[in-house]
Amino acid sequence: MAATRGSVITLKIAGNLYQGLVSKNFAGQTEAEDATHQDSGGAKTHNAGDLSWTVGFRSLLDPTFTNGVQQVLSAWKAKTEVAVLIEGAAAGEPTISGTGTITSVTLNADHGSTAACDGTITGKGHVTIGTVGEAPGGGE
Repeated sequence: MAATRGSVITLKIAGNLYQGLVSKNFAGQTEAEDATHQDSGGAKTHNAGDLSWTVGFRSLLDPTFTNGVQQVLSAWKAKTEVAVLIEGAAAGEPTISGTGTITSVTLNADHGSTAACDGTITGKGHVTIGTVGEAPGGGE
C-alpha cells in the first residue's frame, strides 16, 4: 500500500489555494455528554453529543504570495466565514470540506529562523468527507 505524502495534501481557503504551507491538519471531535446515573455502579458513562471540527495550518511568511498570510489576517480581522477544502492529489485520496471562521492567528518570528504563521479555522456546521474524483455530494 502506498502512503499519501503530506506534501501533496493542499488547503484551500475561500476557494484559493493557500500558499507557503508547511503543515496542515484536520481534527474532528465528538462531545461526550454525561449520562451517569444512580445505577452506573460508580462509573462515568456518556452519550455521543455534538460534532465539532477544526483545521490547523502553518505557513511561511512570504509577502510575495498572493494568497497567504495577509489574506488570512484580513479574513480573521473581518470575522469572515471561509470555505475550507483539504484534499489529496490523486483519485481516491480523501477530501474534507466545510465552512468555518479563522479563530486564531499567530505570527512567529524567532531570531535566526524563517518567519511563519500558525492558524486555526473552527468549523461551522457539518463537514463533508469524500474522495478526490468523487461526484459532488457523494461524501458524508
